[in-house]
Amino acid sequence: MIILSYFLLKPGKTATGICQILTYLVWKKFLQFQISLNEIPFGIKSLFINLHLQFTGMLFNLFGNKEEDTTERIFSDRVYIATNAKMNACLQLAKEQPNSLFIAWFSDTAKKYKDYFIQNGLEETIITEARFIHTAQLQNHTPVFVEHYPLHSKELALVENWQLKNIIVYSAMDEPLFKHFGSDKMIPLIKLLGMKENESIEHSYVTQSITRGQQKIADKVSIEQTANSQADWMERNLGDPLSPPQQGT
Repeated sequence: MIILSYFLLKPGKTATGICQILTYLVWKKFLQFQISLNEIPFGIKSLFINLHLQFTGMLFNLFGNKEEDTTERIFSDRVYIATNAKMNACLQLAKEQPNSLFIAWFSDTAKKYKDYFIQNGLEETIITEARFIHTAQLQNHTPVFVEHYPLHSKELALVENWQLKNIIVYSAMDEPLFKHFGSDKMIPLIKLLGMKENESIEHSYVTQSITRGQQKIADKVSIEQTANSQADWMERNLGDPLSPPQQGT
């Protein structure tokens, strides 16, 4: 397990900040179940300590010394392994907090959630598309995004007058946006380390890394081509032939 993790986590193997931070958080979860270092043979122990120091150094190099960025506090991410688990989490939130208003960036996503909510006895009106949202709707509701838009600037433009912080954004690692940064390579490792599908990864580092990933996408897009789904958007604007995640039953 440790040797396998070493090669998977070795600096340079992960292509982007998103995968690096998700890997770091998964590794921390693994440490919670790690046996005492005194019970580990010296050779493996040295490898373990070296990995810890090496990865900690990579973490600091990844973020560096930055000036305070107030935009990072606007969104709060909850990342699940699979879309099915993400949708279940949204359903649970809708039942526990009926004032939640779920917002989708793409029409295909909105339709999936409307059908899913109706199947589970909820009103379809609790889900809307970002293009239809207006500030008046938020007076008695708490906005919750069910996906990220690939361009962070468009997200900021939508919420700039909301005067809200820590707006929850639900995501899944099998979504096209995350697959673009190699998340599909992370999923087997996460499952191997015992993370359950109904558990989410929540950390400010994850939000910062997603923002950086969105900026990398923005740098590649000169003229945006709109789409009805995240998968189509990624293909039209980046040439990613990524299929959308399958909704479980």
